[in-house]
Amino acid sequence: MSDDEEEFEEQIRLEKLEASKNTELSEIIEDGRVKIDEDGTEFEWDAKKKAWFPKINEDFIAQYQMNYGNNPLNVEPKKGEQNSSDKGDDSSYATWYSYYNGAAVVSDNTDSPGVRDPAYPKWYYKQLYGVDPDETDEKYKEWAANMVSQSDGAEDTPAVGDPAYPKWYYKQLYGVDPDETDEKYKEWAANMVSQSSGAENSSESQKEEEGKTKEPPTKKKKPEPTWFEQTEEHNTSVYVQGLPDDITEDEFKDMMSKCGIIAYDYDKKKLKLKLYTDKKTGQTKGDGLCTYIKRESVDLAMQLIDESTLRGSKMEVQLAEFKLKGEFDPKLRRKPKNNKAKRREKEKQAKLLDWRPDKLPDERHVSEKTVVLKNLFDPAEFDKNPAAIQEVRADMRQECSKYGEIKKITIYDRNAEGVITVTFKEFEEADLCISSLNHRWFGGRRVMASNWNGKEKYEVKETAEQEAERLRKWDEYLESGGDDDSKS
Repeated sequence: MSDDEEEFEEQIRLEKLEASKNTELSEIIEDGRVKIDEDGTEFEWDAKKKAWFPKINEDFIAQYQMNYGNNPLNVEPKKGEQNSSDKGDDSSYATWYSYYNGAAVVSDNTDSPGVRDPAYPKWYYKQLYGVDPDETDEKYKEWAANMVSQSDGAEDTPAVGDPAYPKWYYKQLYGVDPDETDEKYKEWAANMVSQSSGAENSSESQKEEEGKTKEPPTKKKKPEPTWFEQTEEHNTSVYVQGLPDDITEDEFKDMMSKCGIIAYDYDKKKLKLKLYTDKKTGQTKGDGLCTYIKRESVDLAMQLIDESTLRGSKMEVQLAEFKLKGEFDPKLRRKPKNNKAKRREKEKQAKLLDWRPDKLPDERHVSEKTVVLKNLFDPAEFDKNPAAIQEVRADMRQECSKYGEIKKITIYDRNAEGVITVTFKEFEEADLCISSLNHRWFGGRRVMASNWNGKEKYEVKETAEQEAERLRKWDEYLESGGDDDSKS
């Protein structure tokens, strides 16, 4: 047997031995509510806390007080019981006060005397130590007399909120009457009385609040939309008067854009620019509205365009005012935008405001790295043999790799012009490809090669009928096992 196995067996043996010891040392009687330990301590089951707690009775309290002091006369405990603390407490008042205020319930025996009965000290002594006291002992006499006198004095104890309470409390703390002319004592006494009265008032008000029936919380209704006036610092619209009758919207846009970037309406997909026209004739009325992105553009427009002339017509520019005509109808207002739409709109406006340097004279656009090759195939060939797409791609990669590093090849198999685009890593590689393949014959076809302008799209979307036909031919091709000769 290895060392690890021996160690494991030894651990199992010790666990079994410990379990047997626990069984022998603690014989517990359980009935679901109370259990008794081997030392006689009773435990109660707390269903809420799901745990056993000692049962507070006269035996438990007597044992507790014997173990933890509270033995002013240093009396020996009952035989068979052990006192774990030899600390004596010469203050017999502490013993009486703890019981008198309900800190410890020594006994619920109906024959027990009252706390102010002269027989109470003898009875209490027996409850604590299990034996009758030696009534001839001087220490016991002094202790019993002190307990009775203090019990009698408890009748004269003022209430907590009584103005006489601080004086009584001070004497209990320090054993002497306070100096009532002392300013510090006055402040301390007044503070104690005020706090006591405040605590009583708060407890009474709390009881009143608890007595009231709580009403269920009501949901706050959203305020109905109303017309609002736009503040001047947020208003970026200008109203222009005195425009020529023959002015066009493009001419108006060119003039107003000199003062700043005109805002764009992403819902209507046009600039926020308007020329007012006559509803009957459709002719311009000589006034217009322009909304900028920035507030500074408004000030600039009022400086540059205001009181200037255009084809003999003097123009006036002022901050636009929006007034409600009639009653406000919330149904006609625009649907509020969500956060995603607002963020997207801000990003687009930020691009408009983004400053970028002009291109250098010899700087080339990145689209010129892509070469457009036309007339390389007939789309009908791919309908007959779909695998021909991969063959054409492999041939083009082999041919174009002679001119440089290829980043991407795209075949537009639905384009009638037979277009393939090849993207190189460098401009010079694309130029070499164009000079080598332009007007060259490839598979019986004359190839046309040029740079991509960055805008033209070559993808052709097929119709539903074309898609169905293509899928039918593809199924036939798969059923035939990929035999090209099976296609007519």
